[in-house]
Amino acid sequence: MRELPVGPNLGVLPAAAYPQETFPLAEGTTLVMVTDGLVEGPTLPLDTGLARAGALTAQGTQERASIESTADARSKRL
Repeated sequence: MRELPVGPNLGVLPAAAYPQETFPLAEGTTLVMVTDGLVEGPTLPLDTGLARAGALTAQGTQERASIESTADARSKRL
């Protein structure tokens, strides 16, 4: 997992500057971006949610599933 620079929540500070980073992705790489609201909740610790999202992404990649079907599978497992 690649950790990227962070900034304030979007829309909180009108004049906020957000860090940017550019990096190459190897062919066949799957890029997954999530918000904490997707992988964390009152009964779901962040580490557990990130692990679930990673496992589901890996499964979908191995099965060559579409993004939509992978997202649908994720929402059904919560």
